[in-house]
Amino acid sequence: MAVPFPNPTTLEQMQANRRHLNATFFTRRPRMKNLMPEPSTPMLSEPLTIGLDDVRRPEITDREAKILDAVATRAEIPLDDLLNSLTKVAALARQVAVSVLVRSLTSEPPHAAMICGLTFGAAGRALQEFDPVINGEALPILNDPLAYIAPLWRHAVVNLQDRRSATLSECLNAASRASMVPVHDMKSERRTHSLVRARQIAMWLATQFTLLSLPSIGRSFGGRDHTTILHGSRTVAKIAATITPGADWGLQEWADALWEADWVEIKRRAA
Repeated sequence: MAVPFPNPTTLEQMQANRRHLNATFFTRRPRMKNLMPEPSTPMLSEPLTIGLDDVRRPEITDREAKILDAVATRAEIPLDDLLNSLTKVAALARQVAVSVLVRSLTSEPPHAAMICGLTFGAAGRALQEFDPVINGEALPILNDPLAYIAPLWRHAVVNLQDRRSATLSECLNAASRASMVPVHDMKSERRTHSLVRARQIAMWLATQFTLLSLPSIGRSFGGRDHTTILHGSRTVAKIAATITPGADWGLQEWADALWEADWVEIKRRAA
C-alpha cells in the first residue's frame, strides 16, 4: 500500500505521520470507564496470612494411617487430637509420628511434616532428637516401624516433657509480669516499642519452654505467621546469649532478665 505522505525529514513531520497513521489504520478505542465496584470494606493495611488450619493436609496412605493411629493409641489420645490439638501430649505425639514416618521411609520429610502439622524446622528438630534412640535399637526400623513407637514415646515423655513443661499462657504471663504489658495487647496488632519487645520475649519463651510448633504459637499470638514467631525468637536469642542464667532459672527469671537487658547496646555490638 502506498504511503499517502512524503518521507519525514523533521521531527515535526515524523509526529504528523504517526498521527496520520493512527487515524487512518487504527480504530479509535472508546475511553473505558472504571467498572470496578467500590469496595464494601476498607482495604487491609497488611496482607492476609493463611493459618495452618486453612492449609489442606495431603492425603495419607494406609501405611501412614496405621503409624499415626498407633502413635495416637500409645499416647492415649484420639487421632484427631494428635493432628490438631495444642496440648503437650499431642505435641509430643506429633514429633514421634514424624520421626517414625520419615525414618521408616514411609514418607518424605516435607510430606510427613505436613501430615503432622509441623513446620520443616520442627520436623528436623524432632528427627535430631529421636535419631539416637532409633540407632540404638537392634531392630531395623524399616522392618517394623510400629516397634519403635514405644521406645520413642518413652524418650519423649522422660526427656522432652521434663525439659519443656510450660504452657503458652505461662509464657505470656511471665512476659507480661516482667514488662507490665497486658497479655491481650501482646496478641493485638499494635507495634509500640515496649509492646514489640514484650511480645518477642513471650515468643522466645514459648519456643524454649513449651512443646508447641511455630504455627501453633503463631495462632495463639493473634493468628500470626510462623515466620513472625521465628524472627521474634531469633531476635531475643541474641539477647539471651549475653545473659548468664542461674542454675534454677525458670520462665519468670528469664523474662525479667531479658526485659532488663540493654537491647540497644547488644544490637549495636552485633551490627
